[in-house]
Amino acid sequence: MENRQVQAAVLVMALAAASGPAVAAGSGFYFGVNAGRSDFDASAADVVGPPVLVANVFVSRTETSPVLFVPGALVPAAFIAPSMVSNGFDERDTSWSATAGYTLNRYLSFELSYADLGELRASQTSTFPIGATPQLQFRMSQELSVETVAFSALATLPLTERWSLFARGGYALSESEVTVGFSFVNATMAPSMSRVSMDFDSDDFTVGAGVGFELSSHWSLRADYDRIFDAGSSPSGSDVDIDTIGLTAIYRL
Repeated sequence: MENRQVQAAVLVMALAAASGPAVAAGSGFYFGVNAGRSDFDASAADVVGPPVLVANVFVSRTETSPVLFVPGALVPAAFIAPSMVSNGFDERDTSWSATAGYTLNRYLSFELSYADLGELRASQTSTFPIGATPQLQFRMSQELSVETVAFSALATLPLTERWSLFARGGYALSESEVTVGFSFVNATMAPSMSRVSMDFDSDDFTVGAGVGFELSSHWSLRADYDRIFDAGSSPSGSDVDIDTIGLTAIYRL
């Protein structure tokens, strides 16, 4: 019975602390760390492209007819069209960011943040019939990783002493790296693999919104949603927007 009374007292004290007044955040510097999930706004077709483009990478026109280059053999153009195509696509990854900010007043803040937005992964495997010989498989894989530095203004709407809503808008400088791999796989030969990496720089707007909760005069938590426009660029030339959702821990000096 006494244990139940102690538990009830502790619960009442916790609820009172959570609902009681908090010291309103004044002006000054703060720092934050965010962990969450990124979602690349792209499709497999945007990143990998149609199968005919994959085949054409290995087509060369001679004086008589085009041929498909295969290690140790020349395949007539009639066999260029794949008999089967399978795609792999993963547009979600883990993201994290670090932020330094300055609160001007309870309604307006400015932030400078660095974010690792994770990686988009896509692959396409094409199977080509080659007459009586074992089928030839050609695989193309692509990885798109993005990092960004953003400067933004944060407009805050206090709801209570502890709860608030916010919206942000700003400008982001992004660097994306695309790694493309090509490989032939055949039952009678070892896989042959080649990889190439390309870097792209972009700058565009970023917007976001969320809800904040003041734990104390120094600590607070935020649930964030952000979108960075044209943060990545795929080999096909299409720009990729990236959405992130996560939880930020804030420490105020």
